[in-house]
Amino acid sequence: MLGFTIDSINLFVSWEQLTNFDFNNFTELINAKKITNGKYKEWSEGNYKNFYIKFNEDFGIYIMGSISVFFAGNISLLEYNQLEKAIEKLGYDLSLELHLARLYRVDLALNIITDFPVNHYTYTLFTDLPRFKRLEQDEGVLFKTTETAFSIYNKKQQLIDKKKIEISENLLRLEFRILKNVSKKLLIKKMKIRDLYNPATYKLLVSKYLMYYREIKKQTVLVDLDEMKNITPTSFTNILKRNSIENTFKGEYAAYKFIEQADKEGKFKTANDKSRCKKIIDNFSKDKSISKLHPLVEEINIKVESACDEILKKLNLI
Repeated sequence: MLGFTIDSINLFVSWEQLTNFDFNNFTELINAKKITNGKYKEWSEGNYKNFYIKFNEDFGIYIMGSISVFFAGNISLLEYNQLEKAIEKLGYDLSLELHLARLYRVDLALNIITDFPVNHYTYTLFTDLPRFKRLEQDEGVLFKTTETAFSIYNKKQQLIDKKKIEISENLLRLEFRILKNVSKKLLIKKMKIRDLYNPATYKLLVSKYLMYYREIKKQTVLVDLDEMKNITPTSFTNILKRNSIENTFKGEYAAYKFIEQADKEGKFKTANDKSRCKKIIDNFSKDKSISKLHPLVEEINIKVESACDEILKKLNLI
């Protein structure tokens, strides 16, 4: 179960596509129950396999869940060339034409095997993503805005906790999620799920994935003095300052965390003061004369870049 997969999707089938649709059978199939939700009072909700479904006969049907789990199961991945077939099967099961369904969310996930236990690679290696809220989770970290998210977590542990499935591989998942405005992000007006069958569109999604991954600030470590080829008064001063950060916080991750906590406690007079403090940490991590990427980050970077290169080359051949 290595490589890329389309995971969670949110689809919408409009009432205009539901002429003569048998809602009675549909209600029984998903074991639907009436709910009250917003403007339309007669919404119903239910489940089909791993999908959550909500519908109103005069409005349409929302379908939300993992297309990869539905088609390939929990310990395999949905290959890109299987996506159309997977949507076809889901549509057949639900008696719906889904290829023309509007696409409101799409997650692109990458599984890689790590050289060491996965819990060594979780939240401490990924320190910040500009303009995103950073949320620590069990065995992982989530960077999120209202429209986009990037989640990095221990897939091996998740399978144990949620599915009681044990695997031998050290599996790390890195997942890019477009939560809203998929059409805008992928440059397709009123995007439908069938648009993802176009290799050019999928290629753009992979490129977006790689762009956001590269923007994540990652843990660096102090260069050993013996490794420095040229020492100047400036570099010597900076390495002493960087060493002070290491001694005070035990790494950039803890330094950023301290700044965020201080902000919650109202210790910064202005947002600019907080930004400038983060910038101090950031500048030292970017200074290649005194800092270098954490070895585990180097490993992940190589594997992510390699996986992206491989899938993009395949898409160029389609």
